[in-house]
Amino acid sequence: MKKITNILFATALAALAMVSCQKSVKEENVIENEGIESPIHFYAENITTKTAFGALSAGQYPTLWTANDTQVKLQQNLAAPVNASVSPSVDFTTAVFTPASPIKSDGSGSYTFYAVSPASAFSSFSTTYKDWTLNVAASQTPSASSVDESTQLLAATSSTTSDFPSSVGFSFKHLTAYGLISLSNFTPEVGETVSSIALTSSVEWVGRWYWYPADFESHSAGEWVATASSSNTITINTSSYTNVWFACVPVDLGGKNIDVVVTTNKGTYSKTITIPSGKKFEAGKIATFSINMSGITRVSPVVYNLITDPDELTVGSKVIIVANGATNADYAAGAQSGSLRGAAAVTKTGSTIISPSASVSVFTLGRGSGANFYSFAESTNYLTAPGGGNNVNVSATLDDASTWKIDFSGSSPAISSTSTTATQVNLRYNYNSGNPRFTCYASGQDDIALYKLEGSGDDDDIITYIDIPSTLAATVGTPADLEALTNSSATIVYESSDPTVATVSSSGTVNPIKAGSCNITAKVSANGSYQAVTTVCAVTVSAPETWQETSLSSIGASDIFVIVGNNGTDNYAMANNGGTSNDPTCIAVTISAGKISGAVTNDMKWKLTGDSTAGYTFLLYNDASKWLYCNTTATSKSNNNLRVGTGDRKVFTYVDNKLSTKDGYTQRNIGFNGTTSFRGYVAAQSATFKFYVLQTP
Repeated sequence: MKKITNILFATALAALAMVSCQKSVKEENVIENEGIESPIHFYAENITTKTAFGALSAGQYPTLWTANDTQVKLQQNLAAPVNASVSPSVDFTTAVFTPASPIKSDGSGSYTFYAVSPASAFSSFSTTYKDWTLNVAASQTPSASSVDESTQLLAATSSTTSDFPSSVGFSFKHLTAYGLISLSNFTPEVGETVSSIALTSSVEWVGRWYWYPADFESHSAGEWVATASSSNTITINTSSYTNVWFACVPVDLGGKNIDVVVTTNKGTYSKTITIPSGKKFEAGKIATFSINMSGITRVSPVVYNLITDPDELTVGSKVIIVANGATNADYAAGAQSGSLRGAAAVTKTGSTIISPSASVSVFTLGRGSGANFYSFAESTNYLTAPGGGNNVNVSATLDDASTWKIDFSGSSPAISSTSTTATQVNLRYNYNSGNPRFTCYASGQDDIALYKLEGSGDDDDIITYIDIPSTLAATVGTPADLEALTNSSATIVYESSDPTVATVSSSGTVNPIKAGSCNITAKVSANGSYQAVTTVCAVTVSAPETWQETSLSSIGASDIFVIVGNNGTDNYAMANNGGTSNDPTCIAVTISAGKISGAVTNDMKWKLTGDSTAGYTFLLYNDASKWLYCNTTATSKSNNNLRVGTGDRKVFTYVDNKLSTKDGYTQRNIGFNGTTSFRGYVAAQSATFKFYVLQTP
């Protein structure tokens, strides 16, 4: 491997004009060290800079600012970096930096400034560990004469001054290393065009990395440290096969292998090369080398097609999981990385992906737990939603967490785990500001799609499923529909294990007969390519609730009841949901034969303490520390508001079906505020109240 050891050379001037918040103009020789904004003049000396390579001259490639260099990051004393816009000069050898917000003295008495270009490579800065998180893109699109601009990372550190400076000199240096490769003895046939060259090393050399601008603890200035999102593979998107540029993190590959995969519209060419011992990719230097493709034969393309029909999901199908959003979606699920799947770049051509890199994870479709729904096998493990947060992982166990539903009813397939314990079960894609990943979420994030390897899977063995609830709580006399779904062309047949508890119709309607438990079995028979499936719903039948009119004096401490007021025409339950800010709302109810007809919800339920002599207090049914009271202030006991909380006017009398406060202050009679809420009034009210207790079966 031949390496050009000359440091890349160019010049740049960067000026940063900042205006104080008072908009006053300050002299440039004024030194500010008291935390007031200062108009600093930043300039770059004759240095190695950014971003496009100029023509080779005297063994050096000058690097130039370009119109695409929209922002850099500026930082004072390892504080939080700020964005600064870039305005290249006419000849692109210099540039002016203008920060998005003024930089002011931090009052430290020691001032060092840092700059990193481009700002798009920046992910975060840790004020605890004093490191930048920077991204060297794994998918790169170089020009004919330069590396991909987004991957050409540079940094500058100013000299340290004791006074807040009026001007700062920057000398940029390259953070990234560069390669220039050519394929020798490689002649595409007529009509064959190159689309990419992938380079996979045995160590990480692109992706997201920590970079230290200064010495910190055991780390040295300029040191790179890999993260969980660092990558071994560089994919160069190019139609050329000579003088192809790429960028990487400085890395020692001496004695190590690089797998080279050239992808064309007709197939792929693969070769493994060994980097000579002692050779390194060094920051600011270009490693040039030629790859001899003599004797390498083309392998027909590996084609993955977008799945749009669940009948394509057959046993043994090889599938990849791919982002399907409108932007930043050229990624597929890659290797497991902690509690998520990393992302590997892919190129979509219409509804196909051709020869994805080895970094893309390929799953084998199979049946899920109980031979129902789907599983994604990777070697001897299964993709699983383990719970405990936004997690996806692999497990050797095939259970409900590693069983997945795939719903094609929307514009993209919805893939969700059948886990009964995890709350984040929806497999989704998250670009995450340039740190893409695939993992499980409760909601949100971006769609995903499935692509199937052409020719894989058993077309005579479609993975067949029946989707019904695993459990069902039913009430005697209230039918419940299982709403079963299947992708089979066969008819679902239902059966109850105990028809005396619940029967089930041919359409899947459960008719609860008496309190108890039984299982409803749903099954489809084998039919053509659809296989036989059986699944079970565990049904628990309860007796219906009866809310019977009862005298207030007979209600016990353990009874749950409903307060129902009548305005002369209609009946309304008093809600317990007002809290300390609102009157209890009115909930319309129907009374028939001394009972509440219809469902009683939790916000209608109360408990009781007291008696007719001492008065009654109405407690929240599930929290005895809160009760109904007439609102009280420190100076007035005459407020009309009813509240639920801990107020002291909590005792009520019940005489002639009317409720009133019982205390030493002005009596408040409980009545209606329209049909919206209940309130207390000084005047007598026509509203009458009755009480309906939940009867024990």
